[in-house]
Amino acid sequence: MLNNMNQRKNLLIVGSIIFVLLLGAFIAGLLIPTSEPSSTKTVPTTSPKPTLGIQRESSAVRYDEEKMKKAEQILVDHKMAAPSEEALRVGLTQKKNPLYTDEYVIITYNQQYNSFFAEIHNSNLHRAKRKAIEWFKLQGFREASLCDLPVVFTINERDAEQLRKFNIVFDPLPPGC
Repeated sequence: MLNNMNQRKNLLIVGSIIFVLLLGAFIAGLLIPTSEPSSTKTVPTTSPKPTLGIQRESSAVRYDEEKMKKAEQILVDHKMAAPSEEALRVGLTQKKNPLYTDEYVIITYNQQYNSFFAEIHNSNLHRAKRKAIEWFKLQGFREASLCDLPVVFTINERDAEQLRKFNIVFDPLPPGC
């Protein structure tokens, strides 16, 4: 019986030690901050101005600077389309890229910019833009709403290089924007 009593005493001591250790770990977890103190965090005072990720200086084709600024402003001021077109837009954003491709253009949705990019991969820029606009219209959008989606046109580097000799200033927006 004395041996049984010693076992219970030892078990109680071990259990108490485990309890104290767990309690200490729990309290330490509450007292130790899991993130940086607010005094060392850097908080931007303004959100960064969005850029379209187009290499204007290194591109073989110059992008119209005024139109580029307007395109970037459209990203900031992103207007909601008409409710029926907003539903179409949301539906397209859920699909897998590329949304459309043919011999003139590849259309994708870019979640980072919350916009649609129509990459032209043909030297017939006007025809490529028309093909992209036709595709959006077939999806149910009005041509006038393409500015608000927004849709931004780019030229792939291979075709831009072929167009270099023509000294083109390219408008990245749909007509009328």
